[in-house]
Amino acid sequence: MSIKKKYFYIPVILFLSLFFLTCSKSDNRLVLFVAASLYAPFQEINNELGGKLAIDYGGSQALVNKVILGAEPDVLVTAGYDPIRRIKEFDESLVYSEYDFLENSVVLVSKKEAKFQSLDQICLGDFTIGIADPDIAPLGKYTMAIMKKFIQCDLSLIRKNLKISQDAMSLKTSLQYGHIDFAFVYRSDLYDLSTLGYKLVFKDDQLFQPIVKYPIVLLNEPNKKLEDDLNELLMFNKSKKAKAIFLKNGFSVID
Repeated sequence: MSIKKKYFYIPVILFLSLFFLTCSKSDNRLVLFVAASLYAPFQEINNELGGKLAIDYGGSQALVNKVILGAEPDVLVTAGYDPIRRIKEFDESLVYSEYDFLENSVVLVSKKEAKFQSLDQICLGDFTIGIADPDIAPLGKYTMAIMKKFIQCDLSLIRKNLKISQDAMSLKTSLQYGHIDFAFVYRSDLYDLSTLGYKLVFKDDQLFQPIVKYPIVLLNEPNKKLEDDLNELLMFNKSKKAKAIFLKNGFSVID
């Protein structure tokens, strides 16, 4: 049995998102689809640019679904390259250009003071483990790849202990309510979560590699009206100020 979590409201959300994003094109703002895990730094960047960006946040796979259904953002930033490959498989002409942009990694966090030797030990315990939905968010997919390395973390054994959130952003919201014992999150979420008492379970998280790369993708050749805004965004993302914003939020900028 698949661990897919069906969201009966997804069609409604997709429709409303497409509707509002179509409307946003008319106000001549640059439209970005951005992975939910990048919410904090991109909100700050948008403020630095005077709020001239129209940004839709969500799970990377969900954002790609919108593009495939006909949404036309100018820029797409996803967690990992798998979502971009999906677009290319659907219609390679949709991707105008792409660049390596940011790096992140996956870590395990908890408020528990007890010391744990391995992930197997946690999976054997009666603990609630929070993950992002692997069918919608790359974070969930990376988490599944990690758990498959541990015999005691087989889904058939721990399914009842899993708490599945729609994407990285909604998983962070669940953690704020404190109903999850452990959660797989992006390293970039550590700063916010540490203020709530969460900390790394394993100090040496090399076990949870590889590094997650975030590409920035231009989906349309920019028209003349938006070209200046796009160039300003791309140039700002290379600036010392932008690098400081991303670093503060746990991301490494790829030069």
